[in-house]
Amino acid sequence: MTDSLNDLLNSEEWKAYKEKMIEKEKYLKNGPNVIHIEYLNSIFSKTDFDEYENKLIGVGLELSRFDKSCVMYACMDKFDLVTYISLAPPIIVELLKGTGSNVTWDVIKYLLISSWKKIRNKFYTRSTSQISERKEISFGLKVSLDRNTTFNMDLKGDLDEAVIQNSLDKVLDFLREQKANDQYKHPDYVYFDSISEKWIRVDVESEIREMIERGKMNRK
Repeated sequence: MTDSLNDLLNSEEWKAYKEKMIEKEKYLKNGPNVIHIEYLNSIFSKTDFDEYENKLIGVGLELSRFDKSCVMYACMDKFDLVTYISLAPPIIVELLKGTGSNVTWDVIKYLLISSWKKIRNKFYTRSTSQISERKEISFGLKVSLDRNTTFNMDLKGDLDEAVIQNSLDKVLDFLREQKANDQYKHPDYVYFDSISEKWIRVDVESEIREMIERGKMNRK
């Protein structure tokens, strides 16, 4: 371990950061019946979480949550969701097979719509070692079919609520059409096209390769 890294790990700032992470992690849960919300601090109130928990308990589910404010992340703004709701894979499997209750999916859609209303047109400050910029908070549904296959389904803040409702009604049909990856891939980005009324899948790894190639060509 280098001296600079050792100094960082023993610094008061790092100790304070670790304590803050421990406090944040106390609301995390694992299990086959967990709905997880990843969010920024000022978006939800305790009353919101109490309401969400009560609704989920009513259909046999649990709420997990994590406030990612002030947490260090590496992300690709164009394709990653800043805030999202994710479902434990067994919940998705039951819903896709039709063995999951319609009431369960209705509760999940309620959480998504309620969260979307709170997050739409909200901004945050993204800071790196070089820049600090104000950006709109993205939100959506993160779904994993298995360990190799994940989708970031963007619920855009500039869409009408009726369009969002329509998009959620088509989520399960879209997922049923998808094939699991043979090996791990970065989560694909998916957005709803209000004209065709379809979810459009973007292969993020292919997009990244194209961006790298364009960058090489521009430097020549």
